[in-house]
Amino acid sequence: MVPSGRCRRMNRPRPVEFFDTGQDGGRAAPGAEIVPGIVPLVLPLDFGPKRVTCWLLRDGDGWTVVDCGADTPGIRRIWADVLRGELGGDVRRIVATHGHVDHVGHAGPLWEATGRPPFLMTRTEWLSASLRGAMAGRPARGDGGDFFRLHGVPEAELPDFTAMPAALGALAPLPDRFVRIAEGDVLRIGGRHWRVLTAGGHAPEHAALYCAEEALLIAGDQVLPRITPFVGVFPAEPEADPLGEFLAALDRFGALAEETLVLPAHGPAFRGLHARLAQLRAHHDARLSEIAALAAQPVSAYRIAAQVFPRAMAGGHRRLALAETLAHLNLLCGTGRMARRRGTDGGVVFLAA
Repeated sequence: MVPSGRCRRMNRPRPVEFFDTGQDGGRAAPGAEIVPGIVPLVLPLDFGPKRVTCWLLRDGDGWTVVDCGADTPGIRRIWADVLRGELGGDVRRIVATHGHVDHVGHAGPLWEATGRPPFLMTRTEWLSASLRGAMAGRPARGDGGDFFRLHGVPEAELPDFTAMPAALGALAPLPDRFVRIAEGDVLRIGGRHWRVLTAGGHAPEHAALYCAEEALLIAGDQVLPRITPFVGVFPAEPEADPLGEFLAALDRFGALAEETLVLPAHGPAFRGLHARLAQLRAHHDARLSEIAALAAQPVSAYRIAAQVFPRAMAGGHRRLALAETLAHLNLLCGTGRMARRRGTDGGVVFLAA
């Protein structure tokens, strides 16, 4: 039965509506309250996506800080200025959504500067960030070269894929202890109750915070308004299915209120959560179909990446482009739409089923 026009309007997701958090202007100081007691602090990054928003939550006569930015000279100066008076109170605790450099790079210095308050993070993210820090400046055993060769990377290009990312230089040592948060935990911050929502895909155990009473979501990188969160496969877990985990998380976040005000780490705050979730899913569905169509004949992940991400593969983001391509290929293989086999040269090739 074809639904009536009225039913279509009732079922249509609320359009995405943006709110200024200072991202577009790159304001490197606490902005105006988005809602009472919640203040964005937009920090500049020396690498993409160029800015990250930390969220400052009024917590009694102090503050809870959600994410810290990278450890760069500019961010150190900004935090020093903020702590000298703009917060107007002590930092009671620090919460990290996940262990990427732009979120926890400055966590250790900020923790020290604020008197070592409780540092909250999921266990998997604390461990992975700690390992990432330990690896900074030195390659892991084997450096992933064999992995990249298997997926068709030419020998002359291997250094671009195996080099340690320069951004790791902005990861200071983490706090040496943490308070574990996990799915379903409830944090009382000020007068609000925030439920921890964990998700895989972008990071192994990313934590978002949801206040159901006021329909507020501190989303970290799990739901972004203008760019798609990066989802990739790397040498340490070559058969991982991060895209499957990410898409499952989109379904779970779809159970949140449609009128939720989303407070992301990159880009402006926005309403229209369900519409944005639908856009993200549609993007990946289209990318999956595009990649499947490129594998009518056996082809390596490297060659597919070169067609799907030509600018990234020609520039300085080859490793990320290949990683994202592999995330889509692994999902296609796991769902039976693609087969993985050895090519005549011993490398891995993919063929649409």
